[in-house]
Amino acid sequence: MSLKSYFRKDDGRLNPLGFIGVGAILIGLIPIALIIAFEVFWNYQFRVNGPKAVTAQAELENEFRSITPLPGATAIYYHASNKPGIALVSDTYRTNLSYGEVRKHYNAELSKQGWAFYMEEPLTEWGKDLGGKEAHYCKGRYRAELQWAGERANDGFDYAFSMSWGLDAIFERYPAPFYKAGCQ
Repeated sequence: MSLKSYFRKDDGRLNPLGFIGVGAILIGLIPIALIIAFEVFWNYQFRVNGPKAVTAQAELENEFRSITPLPGATAIYYHASNKPGIALVSDTYRTNLSYGEVRKHYNAELSKQGWAFYMEEPLTEWGKDLGGKEAHYCKGRYRAELQWAGERANDGFDYAFSMSWGLDAIFERYPAPFYKAGCQ
């Protein structure tokens, strides 16, 4: 049986079953191709980005410890974790100081360690302005955020401080100050 006979009948007319068969085979190959692509992606994630994340977390924990905590602030919940391509170190705090005083302390501490401030923006909680703010810093490929909950917020903490690697959003906007600060 030749390939031609698969698509043509003996009398020379087209054989629709041959085209349906080829279509079914091609459609059947799509899930297999997707599974292979998924496997390649996860293999890359775990073999390449997994070790990078472990290293980044260790470096971020050292950076985090090098920042002198705000005097008089009470640490509530320290967290450090990583996944392939992502690392995060953070803590939440209670304080009686104002956002300006907290920000001044972290500006000084971070700049001593080579971090650069590049942006501050207001934070909203479910679309409501509760007085929250977030200051953004960078040091090479790492990011640091000082998040002020807001005077009208009831989140169980006054501010949070975090350092991360790989948590940039897919559609992250990088304003001119980001590049001017030397961020990567």
